[in-house]
Amino acid sequence: MIKLYPTQHNTALGRYYINSRNLVEYMKILTDKKRCKGCGLCVKVCPQMILEVVDKKMRVMDESRCMGCFGCEDECKEGAVRLLRGPQSISRIHIEPPPANIKKCDVAIVGAGPSGLGAAITCAKAGLDVVVFERLPNRKISHHSDGGVLFTFPGITSIEFDGKKVAFPELDISLDARFTKKCEYLGLLGPGGLGTKNDFPEGLYALAGNKDGFIEALVNEAENNGARIWFNAKVIDVLKEDDRITGIKLSTGEEIQSKVVVAADGVFAKISEKAGMQISHNDLWYASVLAFEYDNTENLPGGLYYLNGDMELEKDMPVAFGGLGITEVIHVLIAFFSRKNTYPAPKPMDYYVQKMLEDDERIKKVLGDRLKGVRPKMVTGCRAVLRGKSNEDTVGNGVISVGDAWVDDGEIGNVPALGNGVHAGRIIVEASRKNDFSKQALRPVNNFITKRLLKALSKNKDLKLLCARYSEEEMKQMFLFMQHMNYPIMMFGNPMQQGIMFSKFMVRNLFRFFKYPKIARALF
Repeated sequence: MIKLYPTQHNTALGRYYINSRNLVEYMKILTDKKRCKGCGLCVKVCPQMILEVVDKKMRVMDESRCMGCFGCEDECKEGAVRLLRGPQSISRIHIEPPPANIKKCDVAIVGAGPSGLGAAITCAKAGLDVVVFERLPNRKISHHSDGGVLFTFPGITSIEFDGKKVAFPELDISLDARFTKKCEYLGLLGPGGLGTKNDFPEGLYALAGNKDGFIEALVNEAENNGARIWFNAKVIDVLKEDDRITGIKLSTGEEIQSKVVVAADGVFAKISEKAGMQISHNDLWYASVLAFEYDNTENLPGGLYYLNGDMELEKDMPVAFGGLGITEVIHVLIAFFSRKNTYPAPKPMDYYVQKMLEDDERIKKVLGDRLKGVRPKMVTGCRAVLRGKSNEDTVGNGVISVGDAWVDDGEIGNVPALGNGVHAGRIIVEASRKNDFSKQALRPVNNFITKRLLKALSKNKDLKLLCARYSEEEMKQMFLFMQHMNYPIMMFGNPMQQGIMFSKFMVRNLFRFFKYPKIARALF
């Protein structure tokens, strides 16, 4: 077992940076100095620029500004870095003890997110021996980049809304998961004040609430049905016998045998790839994302807004988009795109979020002065990858990949991810009755990936990549088209609603189709 040592740090802050510790959560970066070779890769991927190499060893300059993206831990080839997220003091982080005497199990699940826990609940209910491996130290800590905002698009997975009670009738799960808002807007805010019509079709709305409460409820539900959760357990590889996956290997060297492995390992899908899944599909862009979160004290109406187009807040700023999500919190984010898996900007991310809040009139148009002089309740972030297409074959001999791992934009959404995990769990239960965990027996897992789901996911990816694919002038022309398009109807409306919207759109944009054929083709 490797020993991890806290690194030294100082508190020198730049002028524009968030000049305080994260108010809700605090990151602790731990290093094994014996393993660290001073390669500097962790420095290159850090979006907050808080790491440096001194005397051929990584050193933390300002731990209080760590946004918890896990880049340093994920990219360290020596396994010398671990990141813990918790309350203000590292001494207060509670590491839940591991389950006792685990050498083998029926189902080994990598990742305690919605998809992994959905599979765990379903398999445990059927009496299978289930162990979930999660690298975070306990169930109350999250690495969600969106500040704990749980959002689901309508129409992908059936959901019932009744006060604060959410029922998943198709999933046999009923949870008090604190859904508190109906989102009625999905807007695009473009250059020069342009924007799209953003009302959801009549009778449709998205639901939003507290993601961390949702995850904790799922963990408790899994344990109540007999699953065991192993926190602070980082899975680094799978075990193989011939062409079959037979278990997992932890960073501590421990090996756990299993009949089937469920890789719910997130957007970078490293365990899925080690298990033989064809994840890559020509990666398009890497993204670094940072979010500020504020309490929605004035009860602004729930909605999601993407900012695209002219976001050059200063010279040499990389390709970027911004986002504004409103539920019980106000969530402001910025994302930078790069062709390389390193941080592309000349300054730390919190500098740019601050600049966007101060200078971008589109945010002010939605929020007014509500955030003026207000310090964020939370600062958090992540890294992501956007792929050429989704992986529609998510099974192998003794292994299933679920959740963000197979999605082209790395964001299936929490409720669909839960549905994906539950569906996979049902197939595992059926396979266990025949004691057959071959690829052929597990293949029905792929039935979850429907044309409707793929369409919604691809549109979501297109939203994010608009600003990366087109010049500023092309973006302006794009929004001259899109201001007459109701994007929620385009994605979720019934055929009649879509037909009426497209008819109006064509009439209003007939001249532009001839003048800007490249942009017209891009929209369709």
